[in-house]
Amino acid sequence: MNRYFLYVIFFLCIFSPSISYAHFSINCRAKHTLHHDNLIIIAFYHFILTKDRGIISVNGKLSYEGVETIIGRSVYFDYSIVGEDNYVSKTFKVIKIPSDNTPDEIMEQHYPLFFTQKNKTLLINIKKNSLDSYLISFVRTPLFYCAKS
Repeated sequence: MNRYFLYVIFFLCIFSPSISYAHFSINCRAKHTLHHDNLIIIAFYHFILTKDRGIISVNGKLSYEGVETIIGRSVYFDYSIVGEDNYVSKTFKVIKIPSDNTPDEIMEQHYPLFFTQKNKTLLINIKKNSLDSYLISFVRTPLFYCAKS
């Protein structure tokens, strides 16, 4: 009986942290509307985070000085968690869909470089709000209410 008990304790000590970590994931969506001077952005965000990687997909429209463009890109990143809610993220790939015709120069005026270039870092704050929603914010952005997908 003691030997069996020791095996169970050993198994739990070795594998339980990785088992609980493997089940970590965030998969949620948010809508964002920004009015800033003569610019309007209406976009949907899809946040996906797994063990140590993530994707933020942005799809929407940007209107600047009367010209409307399409935003459609996915930002792939690695991250590490600092503290309880801070995710230090670094892009390794930014993919624009063919219909994304928003110039990066305009995006960079209203988004961190994280959304336009690889090897850029961004501190993302994520707080679980309930069983199926999160509050997400970046350094220079408002809070996103992100409902589970």
